Amino acid sequence: MSYADVLPSAPRYEFKGIQHMLQLVEGPEPDDMDPGDPYVIFTIDERTFLDCYATSDERSLRKAFEAYDPSTNELLMNIMESGPHAVGGSAFTRLFVLWSGRPNPNDPLVGTGKTVFQGTSNMKKSADCSWTLDHREWPTIVVEVVYSETPAKMMKDVRFWLTECSGQVSILLTINIHKRGRISIEQWKMGARAPVPVQKLEITRNPALKCEKIQGRMRLSYEDIYLRPKGPNDTDFIISHEDLELLADQVWGQQDDEDEAIMSGPNLHNALLRPPIIQILRAQGFHSTRPSVLESIQDLTGRYLIILASSAAEHAANSHPSDPVPDLEDIYQALQDAGAIRPQLREWEEEWQGEEDMRGLDAFLGWITGPAHREIRRVAGFLPSEGDMVDPDAVEKEDYLTALKKKHSKTGEESRYAGTVLGKHAEEHPVVIEGGAPSIQDWGAQVRARALEATDSDSSGVSSAPSHLSDDEAMGA
Repeated sequence: MSYADVLPSAPRYEFKGIQHMLQLVEGPEPDDMDPGDPYVIFTIDERTFLDCYATSDERSLRKAFEAYDPSTNELLMNIMESGPHAVGGSAFTRLFVLWSGRPNPNDPLVGTGKTVFQGTSNMKKSADCSWTLDHREWPTIVVEVVYSETPAKMMKDVRFWLTECSGQVSILLTINIHKRGRISIEQWKMGARAPVPVQKLEITRNPALKCEKIQGRMRLSYEDIYLRPKGPNDTDFIISHEDLELLADQVWGQQDDEDEAIMSGPNLHNALLRPPIIQILRAQGFHSTRPSVLESIQDLTGRYLIILASSAAEHAANSHPSDPVPDLEDIYQALQDAGAIRPQLREWEEEWQGEEDMRGLDAFLGWITGPAHREIRRVAGFLPSEGDMVDPDAVEKEDYLTALKKKHSKTGEESRYAGTVLGKHAEEHPVVIEGGAPSIQDWGAQVRARALEATDSDSSGVSSAPSHLSDDEAMGA
């Protein structure tokens, strides 16, 4: 199975030289990449791979290397490693180093870093974490961190380490970081036909009622790692529940930081804008599109709404500054400014003809009440589809955001979202400063009063010349 099969969303490029590859690896994120998907696939034959890529001294290319499969001429590169993926690997490395301790001069166990290993089929791959003894070609323990990639891609990696090394990899682990607060560590062995997990340790961030937070255990044999019998002071590598909690806290902390960045103001608004755009495209007959196209439409729509809102606010501030809340007339003028009301004569043309041009407004109202807008409302769930059982008392359904808010609110009330962008405005309360002024306004008044007192004291402290001195003597003093 090719990497194009196991990673269908990864963009593919023909190899056009090292400089072209560097532009993709070190430059801005390609437009055709899925958000959160770090992989790209280059098509390159084996001879070119060995002559050009394998001999390149570019550090960024070596760091991005994931695997090369000569049977499909595919070079897989991870050009944008995610935070949780990196933290998962480094956290496990710290746990392993704490157990293994200082290297033994007789049989030092060392990390392989980004070493590329060549399998029996000439396929080449590097591991996220691996350790080997200095007299061996292959590592004895390999760890693959799985995050934002398909299960098929994970199994392709597992098969490589179990089938391409002639049995030299003793321990293969996968650390699977799931999106919804779950991390599982599995040890794999080759079964009769396919790899099978032989040990599993799993932690859940928010377990269900009466469910344990951590399930399973993980014990890795000292003999499998060091390839010799245990001595009196040697122990197996046991990943305890405390170790797993430490690893999980670091990974989840990184995920929280990413979620917080994603759900910041502008990004949250973009995320809320995406479903309506998808619904509109679906209503117009589009069944699929590339993520880059959807993001471009999303960006254009957001800019258009900002233009409408800004123009409406300007008209409101000009026409009724005492109460600058846009009304229907302000919104109508903003639609005209943005070109939504077309065709439309200019004001002097309407005066010359002696009547108001209603063609643009009629066309806009016709679209609102016409079949195109009706289909959008049907796809969005506001109108029933043909054949649906309809409750006459509740013909109009809830929009996706209202339904989603109710689903995630145990009480089903709006109070949870009050004062946020998702809810109603909350009542304003004065901000009380502990141990000081009762409010921000009072504190500001105190600061201004102190500044005024300081100015008065400075001016009063300037002494004048004694009255018995003449002007010349005063100047000389």
